[in-house]
Amino acid sequence: MKRPVIGVMPLYDDEKDSFWMVPGYFEGLEEAGAIPLMLSPNLDEEGFSHIRDMIDGYLFTGGHDVNPALYGEKPVPEDEAFCDRRDRLEMMVFKWCDQQDIPALGICRGIQLFNVARGGTLWQDIPSQFQKQACSSSVPLIRHTMAPPYDENHVEHLVRIARSSPLHQLLKLDEISVNSYHHQAVRQSGRSAMASSRWPGQMTVLWRHSMPRTDISSGLSSGILSSCTLKTKMPGCSSPLSRKQPDTHNTCTCI
Repeated sequence: MKRPVIGVMPLYDDEKDSFWMVPGYFEGLEEAGAIPLMLSPNLDEEGFSHIRDMIDGYLFTGGHDVNPALYGEKPVPEDEAFCDRRDRLEMMVFKWCDQQDIPALGICRGIQLFNVARGGTLWQDIPSQFQKQACSSSVPLIRHTMAPPYDENHVEHLVRIARSSPLHQLLKLDEISVNSYHHQAVRQSGRSAMASSRWPGQMTVLWRHSMPRTDISSGLSSGILSSCTLKTKMPGCSSPLSRKQPDTHNTCTCI
């Protein structure tokens, strides 16, 4: 059987001016049977046209904040570093995925970029924006900046999975315990998007699929590979993949 080739979005180290990769991204894909291929952040439309037909699906990794200019906002003081090269690359690749019905899995920054690419917005900083708003209501506050060790015995909170979502069909669970390490999140959903999971405060959830690798994260990796190999949609919709489906809403799972 042909092993799917998965294009992986590069990580960028500002201080060292270098491209790099978290081993867990590659290892998770390899354990699921894929061949990961890291893309150059300098890739343009012409260069991408030469390689895209050999790639079966894409993994959009974590990393820099998405530049708020892409969704019509100005930065807030709490924003961290932006990487315009990553934004340009990933907006280009996601547009291709969206147009051509190519499987794509978004992790942390990845799902945020999916949402922005479809016209949605982000909470630029959860503590100063979302949780400040939540303090005036009955919404429970949780930490989104877990500390080491990053393993299945140290999780931050529960998330509830919508029963109608492909994520529920994939994992067969109503709620799961997850780790959490991010300061941004989906605010206004983009076009044709729905949330597959939320925490009790009703914020669309992100968790770190890359740490630790558990049965759940392995199931998500296997989900994208199954879709790549079979060239069929996930049952019911698109999450955790971004895929088109007539007469229904696409779903981007927040991971």
